[in-house]
Amino acid sequence: MVKKPDMSIILVNYNTRELTRNCIKSIYEKTQGLEFDIWVVDNESTDGTCDMLRDEFPQVNIIQSGGNIGFGRANNLAIEKSNAKYILLLNTDTELINNAPLLFFEFMEKNPDTGACGGNLYNEKGRYRYRYEFGEADARRGRGGGRRAHDMRHERHHEARRRDARGRR
Repeated sequence: MVKKPDMSIILVNYNTRELTRNCIKSIYEKTQGLEFDIWVVDNESTDGTCDMLRDEFPQVNIIQSGGNIGFGRANNLAIEKSNAKYILLLNTDTELINNAPLLFFEFMEKNPDTGACGGNLYNEKGRYRYRYEFGEADARRGRGGGRRAHDMRHERHHEARRRDARGRR
């Protein structure tokens, strides 16, 4: 029997083959201490990303969306297929500098009333860039009062209000 992953790491790609390659390499190099899988949703790229993934990372789950459906809808495709306890959404231009997935996993396990958390991203010079989000898989799948992975740039304040209403941070 295959063990259920602790976390699914989801990337959405549209013609970012080299960024996607570097992101996945960093995930495998830095992530230890938990069971995880990687999902790449390809929004109909023409740069050979899917071929590169099949050749270099055969263990990565590939979903071809059939068109450029956008970030939120593409994430939803992978979220619906994942059976992991937690979901980590990463942009393809992300390269891990530490074992952030394990840090998030441990935080979520120690704080069961938390529905989502975010981390800091830094540019290649080590300067603060922005945050990314990590959430409870069932909440991301739209079960248990959570929300689906819409375009989060426009809904952060709504999500905070919903988490507060559910008693989650």
